Amino acid sequence: MASNALGHKLTEKGQKRQYNRKTKSEDKAKELMGKLLEEQELVRNKSEQEEFDAQKKEVEEQEFTRRIMEDIDQKNLNEQEKQEQQIEMDQLLEKLIPIATQMKEETVSKTIMERVKNAMINTVNYTKIGQKEGEKKQVTGKLIDLTLVEDGDLCVIDFDINKKLSIEETDKIRQNIIDNMLPANVGLVKTAHGGLHAYCNRDGYTLPSNR
Repeated sequence: MASNALGHKLTEKGQKRQYNRKTKSEDKAKELMGKLLEEQELVRNKSEQEEFDAQKKEVEEQEFTRRIMEDIDQKNLNEQEKQEQQIEMDQLLEKLIPIATQMKEETVSKTIMERVKNAMINTVNYTKIGQKEGEKKQVTGKLIDLTLVEDGDLCVIDFDINKKLSIEETDKIRQNIIDNMLPANVGLVKTAHGGLHAYCNRDGYTLPSNR
């Protein structure tokens, strides 16, 4: 009886050991499987991240390329518009230059009196002061108001010569101005004190002042 009991205990102990070995093997297998699944998950996540990064990079490169192409197209369009505007301007100038040249030729072909006929104003009391509207002062002369000249291109250069010089010296200086400082096609007027007024065309030059 005792022998049977001992044998039964040994059998249970052997089964328990066998069970323990099986459990440990299963746990180890589960652990390995867990690690394997974890590694597979990491690999899958890494692959998905790399794929996402690649797609993102491709989208960014496409967007960058699109912007570059848009900039190039816009620059080309601006350049084309600029060229078209320049062509239109050149064509307009081709039409205007002959007209302006003709108008200038017609203007300079007129005498000074023809050009200033509507720019003469009365002076009063033997002065160079123009008569103001409504005044009743004695009119003693006339002067030319260049701001009233219609073509707007006439100007007067006033050469003052020292009044203390002799007539011979004054004449010599005045003639030197005419010979060496002025072109041949200007209107000349000798002033009362021996100076010189030269009537010239400005040729579009804007005078900084009237003095």
